Amino acid sequence: MNKIMIFPIVLLAMAGCNSKPQTSLNGKSEVVTENSDSQLLSSIDKVGIVTDSCDSQQISSADKLEMVKIIRSVVDFDLNNTIDIDLLPAIADEKDSIYIGFDFQKLEITAQQLRNTGFFSETFIDNYKRIITDLDKRLRNNELGVWDMRDMPPFGFAAGYGPFCNCQDDYTIDSISFKIGNYENVEAEWFPKWPDFEGNIQSYGTCKFEKEGGCWKISYLSGFDY
Repeated sequence: MNKIMIFPIVLLAMAGCNSKPQTSLNGKSEVVTENSDSQLLSSIDKVGIVTDSCDSQQISSADKLEMVKIIRSVVDFDLNNTIDIDLLPAIADEKDSIYIGFDFQKLEITAQQLRNTGFFSETFIDNYKRIITDLDKRLRNNELGVWDMRDMPPFGFAAGYGPFCNCQDDYTIDSISFKIGNYENVEAEWFPKWPDFEGNIQSYGTCKFEKEGGCWKISYLSGFDY
């Protein structure tokens, strides 16, 4: 899979956080009107979006709409090729034959790119940096074996699959299920449009949201497990 380390970004202002037109990184704008919002809200039940339970304050339809837009926007920047995000900024040895660790200056650039999308909270970004820091330590201590530059990484993260979708193939969201949560934290999962080879519809993965600066942002994706 060629998009292990390449993930484009489409920057969208979050619904309910800013009433101005949504602006992408390529300079184009999309105005989300009340009518378009209401149409998406009316389609929530049609695509299988369900709230099973809430621990305290009820999650509003506007909250659901904001989170649906975030998930679909992440899918959009994951599938399109406009800006590269290097999730594995590895460093090669002097012979350019094996990878021996990670470039932490490039890691900060990647972290800032994730931050600039507006989709991910600092909790998410800190966890991603923790993953790379741990992998760097293990590589330098020879705990993971040799990572030949011609081979796949000798670890699970972003190796042979896309961590944003937690899958290996292109994917289409058919339904989003809001499982549990309150007004500060919400857990959801999304399901593909097509069944697997055995005819089952299995979740692509779990996504958690938290409020940051008054806006919902992704705090966890199951493809980014530490």
